[in-house]
Amino acid sequence: MLIARNPDRLDWGPVPAGLPAVGAPWVVAWRTDIPGAGAAARLRSHGCRLFLTVPTVGVAEITVDAPPPCPSPLASEPLLQLYPGLGGTAVAVDGGGGIRRWQPDGVTGPRLDMQCSGTALDPIGLDDGRVAVLRAPAATRPDAAAGDDGWSLAVVDPTAGRRLWQRSGRLRSLLPGPGVVFAVEADGRAVLCLEAASGNIVWRHTTSHPIDDLFASCHGHVWCRGSDGGLVGIAAGDGQASAWAALASASQPVGIVDGLGRLVVCTGIAIAVVDLRTGRVEQQAAFAPGVHGPMRAHGWRCLPAGDGHVVFADMNGRVHLAAIAAGARPAPIWDAPDRITGMTALGGTLVVLTAGGCLFALRPA
Repeated sequence: MLIARNPDRLDWGPVPAGLPAVGAPWVVAWRTDIPGAGAAARLRSHGCRLFLTVPTVGVAEITVDAPPPCPSPLASEPLLQLYPGLGGTAVAVDGGGGIRRWQPDGVTGPRLDMQCSGTALDPIGLDDGRVAVLRAPAATRPDAAAGDDGWSLAVVDPTAGRRLWQRSGRLRSLLPGPGVVFAVEADGRAVLCLEAASGNIVWRHTTSHPIDDLFASCHGHVWCRGSDGGLVGIAAGDGQASAWAALASASQPVGIVDGLGRLVVCTGIAIAVVDLRTGRVEQQAAFAPGVHGPMRAHGWRCLPAGDGHVVFADMNGRVHLAAIAAGARPAPIWDAPDRITGMTALGGTLVVLTAGGCLFALRPA
């Protein structure tokens, strides 16, 4: 079973390979400006469907045939954001701190008030309809009242309208598993495996190098990103360190997890591929300078393409096609008018969202 934290996905699934490895030019099939979107808007994939979320405005489904309508309100509460979930549903959070299970057809379950601002919550949906919720510490929440109960993590059942358990102690970076929840202690020195039904600790793994976050569970390994740039695989069953990988080409190995269970890290300067089933580094190579010289890219703005290629966006809003090979030279295929904040594939179409709230559908000419 593969569970992956790919930020543009709502289903904990891998990033699919749906783009053709075709060079420039790519052309705009359609463009639309999203009112009120700005840099906070997000593209979110769920299975083979794609959605646009605009905080406090709503959510709209995107199809490749035509630009979407202006997002419509989600239920009766302004939507703040959608978060990933298992079992075919995601989690919707509103500005007032209410959470619901959310389905791709727009159906939402009962609202459960978490009694804090929605910006203080970081939830994930579990496979039994329940939701695990991280809450920011009281010291960082202006709405925290005297006598705040101080919980950091809770598992709730929104349908039943109740909190099943909660625990204090600062935690971060949740990852779901079958019947369990994984979390990182705030100082990064330990990873916890907790029973989803009770909150009891199954195991606690300590590490000499701080952990930044959890990003995948694959073939019995829970994978963590270390602050030293290393990748650590922990056995999901007993919490023992079981795999390790280091990427010299990326000081922070942020990337995407594809359908083959590989972590693909593209920095714009170099590319690396790690098989998460074994921890083996399959590829680690520098790119040749592109026609515009070296460029920097954010690892999440990368998509698998055909014939061993990737499509990635650099920090300047330029989209490139490159082979996953030593000495490959990235070739620009399209220039956005603004910084790119979201990029995903829908069939053979590339959908791009910019910081200015412009949405583009791109196809090879």
